[in-house]
Amino acid sequence: MKKHIVLLSLVVHSYFSAIAQDSSLDNYTGNWTDDASWTSGTAPPFDNVIEDLTIYGYITLQAGNRIDLTNGGGDVLTIEDTLVIADAGLTSRFFAGNTVVVNGLLIVMGNLNLNTGTTFTVNSGGVVAVGGNFGAFGGGDPTFGAGTVYVEGTSGYTDVSPADDLEGDGLGNVGDFLDGTSTELPVEMKYFKTEVRDGIAILRWATSSELNNAGFDVERSENGIDFRKIGYVGGHGTVNTEKKYSFSDYFFDGRSYYRLKQIDYDGAYEYSEVVEAKDHLSQNADLAVYPNPVYSHENLQISLGGIEGDFFSLKLTSISGQIIFIKDRIEIGEVQSVTLYLQKELVKQGLYTLQITSPYQHYYRQILIK
Repeated sequence: MKKHIVLLSLVVHSYFSAIAQDSSLDNYTGNWTDDASWTSGTAPPFDNVIEDLTIYGYITLQAGNRIDLTNGGGDVLTIEDTLVIADAGLTSRFFAGNTVVVNGLLIVMGNLNLNTGTTFTVNSGGVVAVGGNFGAFGGGDPTFGAGTVYVEGTSGYTDVSPADDLEGDGLGNVGDFLDGTSTELPVEMKYFKTEVRDGIAILRWATSSELNNAGFDVERSENGIDFRKIGYVGGHGTVNTEKKYSFSDYFFDGRSYYRLKQIDYDGAYEYSEVVEAKDHLSQNADLAVYPNPVYSHENLQISLGGIEGDFFSLKLTSISGQIIFIKDRIEIGEVQSVTLYLQKELVKQGLYTLQITSPYQHYYRQILIK
């Protein structure tokens, strides 16, 4: 699991009256000084911050700058995703009367100091990585909670982890979180599996922890070699608890292979194992449904070649389970194909499941009606 460490320089000065809370854009990767990074459309100052700030994306404060929270201003900095203070030559300071809450990742490449009366809380799943020293000028009131604080230099507080602990996570130092020298990614997978239900391939996976996880591309292959993207599932950013995911492939056609492409906010990615989905009841090369996709004013043709037994039933259901059309005990000897008059049945646009059942077999096809 790759951990990203951010050294944060925060100094709080208050000399203006309170301003409305500002926040970065969700899942945004950018520079603190870039106006497009912020919901207000204007980047907040990094000196003399006089408003509450919440970090939802991956925001980097470039070298030469530090964040100053107002002295005694009662401001709150909340990090839900990632904040990187990139200058190793600066000392970050949180002044009295302010609150810092880390639920995501805070990387401070320089020193980090707290003043008396500063509340500094690292909650479960939160990570603070300090490349320099972590101490106090006049005290400070840190509450580390269930989160993790890594310090590469010296620390004036207990309940922090030395930088040596990073080695267990595949990292040599705090900077490895930024320069990509670690080959591991910030997601620990618990399982990845498939099941087939009513002709639909359902993919399920879970993570035990995530760090800076943007999400997953879902890829499918018919031969287990050539994959293409068929969907995307967003991640949870930085969490230290189990998260479960699922994805339904409505165009599954009897047998397919799947893999996940886990993507980090900084663009790094890694592939999961390949899993197979196979429906023993739905495979029949002679059963044809066309056209597919089909327009609502057209007719759907169903060729019945290869169905075993003397009779079959036919059912068309919506994705929500509503039965659109059903006909039982059609004798196979009488027909070689069936026509569904979609306009007559007043079928709306959407995804549907066509189910054909004989005494010996069940066949499913996913139908897209435009």
